[in-house]
Amino acid sequence: MYPNLLALFLSVIEYGSRLAWADKEIETYCGIIDSTSDLLFHVNLTFQTLVAFLTEEHKRWVEGEMQRSQTALANATNIMERKMGKGLNGRWLRSWGWVLKDREAAETYKSVVLQCHSTLLEINLELALVEGTRLEYSPPSSEVGHIENTVQQKRLWDQCEPWSKDDLCVGTPHSYRTTLGQQRHLTFPMMSPRHRVSEGILPASITGLPTYLDLGDREREVEIHSWLLKNAMQKAR
Repeated sequence: MYPNLLALFLSVIEYGSRLAWADKEIETYCGIIDSTSDLLFHVNLTFQTLVAFLTEEHKRWVEGEMQRSQTALANATNIMERKMGKGLNGRWLRSWGWVLKDREAAETYKSVVLQCHSTLLEINLELALVEGTRLEYSPPSSEVGHIENTVQQKRLWDQCEPWSKDDLCVGTPHSYRTTLGQQRHLTFPMMSPRHRVSEGILPASITGLPTYLDLGDREREVEIHSWLLKNAMQKAR
């Protein structure tokens, strides 16, 4: 009898603790979803602008990862849509539903969304490098019109010497050979679809973050990036 009472007492304490932290867990969960949604929107806009300057392989990879992220966000959001309540009673029911039913599933969805967020950060970095290269070698707008400017940029991009697929690896610098005047090389780290942050590997040479990220690191990365993204969007306005 006493062991049963002790087990019941411990269960009450455990569920009471979970219930007390439910609102904070839900807030964190929703924040990760919102941050990843904003990042996906930003990456999609940038991708549409630079799609003409990407290889077919990278276009397919980016499109596939964006679709994967969209699906993961839809699944993760579906849990909260079922549990959104108004008033004190609504919040109470939502918290109980989170503790008793949705918490374990939400942890799985959160892990997938964080992986997608890391991959989107990788894509965003690659697109930024593409944009920087495009702007560096684009002719002045005063010399040619918009159409000629775009055609010239595409021609210069196509003339860049591609890297060897066998040499692709995270953190290894790759060179693009240009045809403007003297032969010049633009060197920067490039990540291939074979080495994705979603697999748990992030090049420290690019971000300064630890090479291997655990789930807590990913959550902190999302919080930092969310803050930076909001500041950038405010400055853009």
